[in-house]
Amino acid sequence: MKKFEVYAHCGGRFPPNHMSTFHFAGTLGVDGIETDICLTSDGEPIIYHPGTLKPPEPTSMTWKQLLRQDYRVSHLDAFLGYLSIFRRLKCLLDIKIYSRDLVQKIVAKTSDKEFRERIFLTAPKKKSRTVDFHVDAGLLEYARELDNRVKIHIIDTLPLNMAGTVKKYRTDMISFGWLNDSLASRVLFRLIFKSGLKNASREVKKAQNEGAKVMAGIANTAEEVRELLTLFPTIDAIITDNPAMALSMRDWPLSL
Repeated sequence: MKKFEVYAHCGGRFPPNHMSTFHFAGTLGVDGIETDICLTSDGEPIIYHPGTLKPPEPTSMTWKQLLRQDYRVSHLDAFLGYLSIFRRLKCLLDIKIYSRDLVQKIVAKTSDKEFRERIFLTAPKKKSRTVDFHVDAGLLEYARELDNRVKIHIIDTLPLNMAGTVKKYRTDMISFGWLNDSLASRVLFRLIFKSGLKNASREVKKAQNEGAKVMAGIANTAEEVRELLTLFPTIDAIITDNPAMALSMRDWPLSL
């Protein structure tokens, strides 16, 4: 069995989406990181998940005001500087607000080959207030209109036909599984795959045959990683808040 890649969710350590956390993930040896992106009130792209810091909310402030608050929220430019140092590291750049302006800025700033090959613009397939998804794959289609070389990653919240989703959107990566803070998404995952409603391994292979990498998670315990590897032995990647654990599990299927 091939080894799966490990992606650190929000850097995989506290504080989330912080440069020190990304540095930790990079030195740990992960294959990639996931991070969130949105805009300040004056339209500057920042690495931040709206609503995760105490008021005043960074997205309601200008970039200069944000710097004075010393929140240590990073500008996209600084984050790209970090990726220039960790040149082997991939990134899932999760778009957190429905903004074409934000997409334009991301595409413009990541158009160099150095970033274009490593950054996957990320969005859920559909909006869902239940799981706090405020954007959809339409933004990824718009990014492709701006530059057809952009790599995209779709979070499939209802993975009943992942191969069809890959084919429709020409996505480079698709992910599925559960959100670690959502009981509903865990129940849905088990209903689809553990009940036999869908053949887990076959669905992954069909998506891979359409040309996409397939990621699963969020898996934060060894038991959850084993569950995913058992159900989906050809999985390409796992996303986790516990990257050290996931890295230690890479050879798990080979040691049975």
